[in-house]
Amino acid sequence: MTPKRVPKARPGGYPEVIWSEIDGLARDLDRRLARGGVRLTMGGEPTYLLRGARSAPQWSTEALGEEKRRLAARLLLRLQERFTQGALRHYGLGKWYPGETQPRWAFGCYWRSDGRPLWTRQELLFGEGRARETSIARVEAYMRRLAARLGVPGSCLLEARERSGKTGCGYVLPLLRVAGESGPQWVSCRWTLPEGALQLVPGDAPLGLRLPLEQLDRVGEENQVWEYDPAEPRPGPAAEGEGLVADNAIRVALCAESKDGVFHLFMPPMGSADNYLDLLSAVEATAGDTEQRLRIEGEAPPADPRLIFFQITPDPGVIEVNTQPASDWPATLAIAEGLDEETRACGLTAVKYLRDGRPVGSGGGHHLTLGAADPADSPFFRRPDLLRSLITYWQNHPGLSFGFAGLFTGPTSQAPRIDESRQDALGELELAFSKISSYQPMEPLALGRLLQHLLVDVTGNAHRAEFCLDKLWPPGNPRGRCGLVELRGFEMQPHPHFDLVLALLVRALVVRFWEHPYRGSLVRWGSALQDRFALPEFMAADLAEVCAELQEAGIPFQADWLQPHLAFRYPVCGTADLAEGAVLELRQALEPWPVLGDAAAGGGASRPVDSSCERMQVLLRTPEPERFAVLCNGRRVPLEAVEPDRVVGGIRFKAWPLEEARHPEIAPHTPLVLEVVEIESGRLLGSCRYHVGPPAGGDYEDFPGDVREARRRREERFVVLPRGQGAVVVPELRVREETPLTLDLRYGG
Repeated sequence: MTPKRVPKARPGGYPEVIWSEIDGLARDLDRRLARGGVRLTMGGEPTYLLRGARSAPQWSTEALGEEKRRLAARLLLRLQERFTQGALRHYGLGKWYPGETQPRWAFGCYWRSDGRPLWTRQELLFGEGRARETSIARVEAYMRRLAARLGVPGSCLLEARERSGKTGCGYVLPLLRVAGESGPQWVSCRWTLPEGALQLVPGDAPLGLRLPLEQLDRVGEENQVWEYDPAEPRPGPAAEGEGLVADNAIRVALCAESKDGVFHLFMPPMGSADNYLDLLSAVEATAGDTEQRLRIEGEAPPADPRLIFFQITPDPGVIEVNTQPASDWPATLAIAEGLDEETRACGLTAVKYLRDGRPVGSGGGHHLTLGAADPADSPFFRRPDLLRSLITYWQNHPGLSFGFAGLFTGPTSQAPRIDESRQDALGELELAFSKISSYQPMEPLALGRLLQHLLVDVTGNAHRAEFCLDKLWPPGNPRGRCGLVELRGFEMQPHPHFDLVLALLVRALVVRFWEHPYRGSLVRWGSALQDRFALPEFMAADLAEVCAELQEAGIPFQADWLQPHLAFRYPVCGTADLAEGAVLELRQALEPWPVLGDAAAGGGASRPVDSSCERMQVLLRTPEPERFAVLCNGRRVPLEAVEPDRVVGGIRFKAWPLEEARHPEIAPHTPLVLEVVEIESGRLLGSCRYHVGPPAGGDYEDFPGDVREARRRREERFVVLPRGQGAVVVPELRVREETPLTLDLRYGG
């Protein structure tokens, strides 16, 4: 949908002439996707944090926080106004993690794809803030009127009380939709409870999560929660009267309560979108009759091709926005630029600074989801070889996995590669791929069963995989059958143009493999995966090869378009101009963070990782690089020629004296002193020093307060040293077999 307001372009993106080329290619790819009948939709999961936030837990490590919830509610209103009309604003339930007392909140906005309003009178939906406008008496009156509209006895309505309270705090209506003789009908029942009254489970969760369902007597087969499905009508509990079934036969309920003067209506689980929409229509009609503003909570509408939605949820340190799917480039562009404008208006940003001044992404990811408007029409079911091509190509090109990833990578990260998990993973995947034929469709359930146990992390978690299929067509979860493939290996970028270019890269590869399936074999990279492709020079070369192959397929995607991404993720730490025109460049490289043992967890829900080590890339540019050696703290760095006048190598070192880390007995190797020496004579061309923290020692007390402070910290940590006199002894080059491109200072010299 076209946004109501046209966003203003902000600085920091691509120059206008380059963006025009990018936009032109994107629209050409749209035409090729249409000609091929791909019917592809793309969504995203960008993440944001509070601009200027420093060490507040909710903006660093914790998922929940009052400020985060308030900003998410404001963003929900702004995004609804921009992207939708006639939408339902829903304050529902998100993920429930071990160790957390209740599910996390999930704010959603739902609307119909056919343009018909899902909720007509927006003024009846409660927005931001608090308003003392509802009493418990008004809640009761509303629920009795709604029961009458649904055709169920008002006598089934129960007053809910806190265990320590003598007066009611809300009302509960057991409710179910069943197949009747004249069509679907709503039914209710009476709950018989041991204590007589309905006493809520203690806590501060929504009323609908505090029902004492375990106290309801079982009534046999009628206890099953039957839901009317027009495609498969089946009998529900036997009716004993108009809208009434046997006591305790229904174990789901519509709940209402007044909190701080706000009417909260908790929607029950529904078996189909038709049931939900029918109930929602009655809820709005009753609200209109009584001029009652509502805050809709509880269960969200079930997935249905007729419904579109976006959702805002909390994640550790960030707010995550699950965007609505876009079916073409103009929609993708409108969503990305509109979201950027609205988040900035709420004081949110996609970038933060580490203590040392380095700019990084928000701390969360920006996963991309691929599918179709109708889950059963997903291109991955019509052409499973497309999924095979994408997985194989990503495995063949580690630059796609590492070039755009966040700080936390490796086997235990949020998006590990298939070859970073089990040793037998590639062989098992090859066997599965042999069951997929080019250009031939496959039943959704068959494709899900084929790959569900292969694309997982080292613990078997299917959600934490670079190619996540838990929303494709999971055999044991009908509600999760969305026809989606989620690409999780993308970090949040500092500008919406950067995110759009990555989305364009994925679209380009979809076009290429839809037209010509990829027939490459899986590669056994071994230790080269972390040795070679940890260095940005080799990532860039691998990505340049990807772009060259796209160009051979008639898709002029330029490698230069990806350079800003690599410059952001792997910044240059400093450059030293040396004698004889030589130049030494030090650049951040990729260092995976391994997970630590259970003892370091301290009983927490998250797994601790070892971030005590860092890796740097050394690049020497000189007409005759073979004449020279690069020393780091007196030891020789292995170098490989990438061009006649350029050589590259890696340095891995202990950067921080963390107590919870592997090899805590190894002291930090900082600062790093780099020297460029002529091998035969020992003549020193120049040297520099790199500090991981303040040059005086220790660490910075807090995160940078602004851009200038961040820049100052970066600049003071790299120092070009005066060129000394006399010869330098060049030590013998010692190379570890597993990592021939890396000097690992942790091993003795």
